[in-house]
Amino acid sequence: MVTKRPRQDSTSPLPNVGGVALTFCVLLWGFDGNLLAQVQHQGAPTALATDVVFLNNKTTLYGVVDQWTEDEVILVVEREWLKANHPDIYDRLAKTEKDIAQSENADSIRRIDQWIAERKGEVDLTMFLEDEKKLALQKNASEDLSAVRFAFLTLPQSEIRRTVQQSAQQRKVALVSWKYNLPNVAVRPVKDLVKELNQKNIDWQNAKVDFSNEVATPSQSAREWAFRKALVEFSLMAPLEFQGTAGSYFRRGEKPGMKAMMEMVVGQIGGGSSLQQIGEELGLLEFTQRRKQKNTRSSEKETFKEQIGIAEKEGLRCFAVTQLEQNPLSDRVRVKVMLVAKDEQGKWRKFKEFVGQADASKQSDADVKALMEDPQVKQVMEFADALGLGAGQQMQKALRHGVATQQAMQAGLNQLAVFVDRHTKGLAGPRIIPPSK
Repeated sequence: MVTKRPRQDSTSPLPNVGGVALTFCVLLWGFDGNLLAQVQHQGAPTALATDVVFLNNKTTLYGVVDQWTEDEVILVVEREWLKANHPDIYDRLAKTEKDIAQSENADSIRRIDQWIAERKGEVDLTMFLEDEKKLALQKNASEDLSAVRFAFLTLPQSEIRRTVQQSAQQRKVALVSWKYNLPNVAVRPVKDLVKELNQKNIDWQNAKVDFSNEVATPSQSAREWAFRKALVEFSLMAPLEFQGTAGSYFRRGEKPGMKAMMEMVVGQIGGGSSLQQIGEELGLLEFTQRRKQKNTRSSEKETFKEQIGIAEKEGLRCFAVTQLEQNPLSDRVRVKVMLVAKDEQGKWRKFKEFVGQADASKQSDADVKALMEDPQVKQVMEFADALGLGAGQQMQKALRHGVATQQAMQAGLNQLAVFVDRHTKGLAGPRIIPPSK
């Protein structure tokens, strides 16, 4: 639970399109504070499930803080609660948001037309965009925002006295309580809501909540739109994906070189340096070139220079990198799956990261045997045998690490798939929080 005041280090971008802010803003100057009919919370605000915004005019608002900048706070509120407790604010919102929504929708249609023109040869993408354009045209003609359950209030920091933001767990209780239509969610203590959820046999801790169809979303900034485009194209066009260890990646779907294959199996048990030495002594090209490329690859670990070059050549906006983290002193195996995408200025940024983990010591003999039947692993084993590395506990440990790596990698890729699917079902949401730097 955090009580926040205006800060100077915020980097959250303001919602805007083409440099013009298109979010509705409820200005509260001149309110006399005569809103005594509202339902107020009892006790400490930190005991609630919802975030609380105290205004200078003694008005109190409850909801979920969506964004925080040094200039404003964007608060998601339940529309009916706002109408019942703050009719003046609700009326101002109703008068302004329809015009703004129409303007935003027109801009969305313009963006879609531009995108279609950029990708004329991509059939699946074009069909998706044409469908989204039809939805946008229908929305422009018929949307009744008053029927949307939640609304975004943009509140100037100059009008805010104090903001209390709850823990993630408390917010989860609020969201699940709204999902199951518990009464007075905004002002009830979190313990009270949890008690009622338990009485109704609702597993609130594991419940999935998605209000994307019940929120009148604000406009997408140029940066959010750029990353939305990147995700959609990653989903609907042939994806560009790389895999390997830091500085030594190969394209997924292609056969990795012998050095990369051996590093993934042997490197995890500390045999990488001896393997490198043997490879150099045998004059194998991949190993002799490695030392010369050491400095370059160290740089690529952070910048993905080679991978970006491939993406640029193929005219793509996004690619994924699956990175195996090697630690010979631990049975824990970690695999990072990273999305790298172009921002609105054409700069490549690491956009999202997912981590899969597994325990090599818990892999069964059956799992190890199944791995050994893989054609590529057989090739590695044959090469290791020729070098005298194929027998003994070290290789068994390497194989168990290999099984754990498969599990960790699949866990990371599953997280990636869920994220991409969730954010590419439509162009209107859910919100994407892009990297600020």
